[in-house]
Amino acid sequence: MVESNEQQCNGEGQPSQAELYDHLRVIGELEDQKQQIQANIDDRTKKLQDAIPQLDQNSLLYSMLTAALAPKASAAPASSKTVASKSAAPKKKATKKKTTRRKKAKAAE
Repeated sequence: MVESNEQQCNGEGQPSQAELYDHLRVIGELEDQKQQIQANIDDRTKKLQDAIPQLDQNSLLYSMLTAALAPKASAAPASSKTVASKSAAPKKKATKKKTTRRKKAKAAE
């Protein structure tokens, strides 16, 4: 018999101990999968890096591989670029907001 989420939680809306253990188990399994995937990525990356010197430097594949495998810039300069580009944007001149006739009539009352 399958229990609903409401039945698995105790009266205060908190998850049961069994549910918490199940979450821990799933997290552990996902972490294991993550490590396997990262190992696979590292292995394939190494193979691609080893193949680059053997490629024609004028080829499209060489360009794609060198661009894809180039060291990534840190997140700090990228965020400072966005701040700089926002501050470098031309400023709009402040304009007076127009009022409608209804607002003018209410203000006059």
